[in-house]
Amino acid sequence: MDKAESGLNSSPARREREGPTAKPWEGEGTRAEPKPNPLTQSARKLRKEQTPAEKLLWKRLRNRQLEGHRFRRQDPIGPFIADFVCEAGKLIVELDGGQHAHNEEADASRTAWLKQRGYSVIRFWNNEVMGNPDGVALAILDALSLTLPPALPAGRGASLTLPPALPAGRVDSLTLPPALPAGPSLS
Repeated sequence: MDKAESGLNSSPARREREGPTAKPWEGEGTRAEPKPNPLTQSARKLRKEQTPAEKLLWKRLRNRQLEGHRFRRQDPIGPFIADFVCEAGKLIVELDGGQHAHNEEADASRTAWLKQRGYSVIRFWNNEVMGNPDGVALAILDALSLTLPPALPAGRGASLTLPPALPAGRVDSLTLPPALPAGPSLS
């Protein structure tokens, strides 16, 4: 090490102004970046590469557009990535494409795992979302009405008691309302 590196040739005023100089092996600038979680990386990738059905449904769910309910998309929950999650209602919305017809056992075990953790799971085929997005949104609202407790009236609410939580899985038997008639065409 030469005199310039050690600070012996620098003036006392300069050393006071610049402070002590640390070497790289002394801990300065050697902070390692944390390793990203592979599940989080996969979720980010899925958010960037949405299917047309996911894009269409996300337009209806984002920014609390569905009666004020907040949804997250491609959200890691345990070892899984849920398509859409409303955490307040403990509701997971899954969109299934053709690949899910062959993975019924995997879907069933995934749904069971999520139900054990208090989530209700509702599934739609991609073609249902593309053909009847309003009906899918209404079915999601119906599912949320089954999972959320009623809102408390204004005031302190000290004398009110809430009903017990609904059992998980009550949402599985919802049926879609019929598609709304198409409006007048512009062509």
